[in-house]
Amino acid sequence: SARKPGRKVFGELVCYIQDNPNIRVIIVERTDRLTRNFPDDAIIEKLVNDLGVRVFSVTEGEIMKPNSSSSEKLINRFQVLVAESGSNKIADNARKGMREKASQGIWATYAPIGYKNFTKPMLGEESLAILQASSFTTDKEVFTMRRKTRRNPATQQSNKAVIYTRVSSKEQQEEGFSIEAQQNLLREYAEKNGLEVVREYTDAETATAKQVGRPAFGRMISFLQAQARV
Repeated sequence: SARKPGRKVFGELVCYIQDNPNIRVIIVERTDRLTRNFPDDAIIEKLVNDLGVRVFSVTEGEIMKPNSSSSEKLINRFQVLVAESGSNKIADNARKGMREKASQGIWATYAPIGYKNFTKPMLGEESLAILQASSFTTDKEVFTMRRKTRRNPATQQSNKAVIYTRVSSKEQQEEGFSIEAQQNLLREYAEKNGLEVVREYTDAETATAKQVGRPAFGRMISFLQAQARV
């Protein structure tokens, strides 16, 4: 799904363009066929800015090109945002439908270990199944124990946090946006909300948020990727 980053063919497309300097045009039917999330959009934008790639949409015209104006970039961001919102709405409706069916005793997929599927024709939905506890006591006990003991660090809420601050000019520092002022504000916010600050990262003056490659920002991303509990 284009809603989430990590699509295999999308990755192959990016690598192919990076490896072939004579390929500098991507043609799509419309924006949401290429990206429905900002991480993927950032990858395409990097290809555009660094390699001179141009992106054409059959229905929308040229949607991305080197040296695009601020209004053109805004339109592209808006199109990606609308596409992402549409995908999220579809996912929300699907989850809502699944919860509604589950509340009626209907299970619309394979039952988990310790349960059995069987059809209930009186519901008029033969493709669905009813979730029924297995008749084997041992299976049920094992499944219950597994549910109670299972812990996934990625889904557990953590109170650990990192702080990121940045100024891009001396004028910003003089106007009250100094690194120290930002740090004090963010530390105060963390303390009020019960968050434990474990790392602080700062990019100053020459590091601009407009371009990819800010040193401290990169270190922060690497740290977060390596720390499941932050």
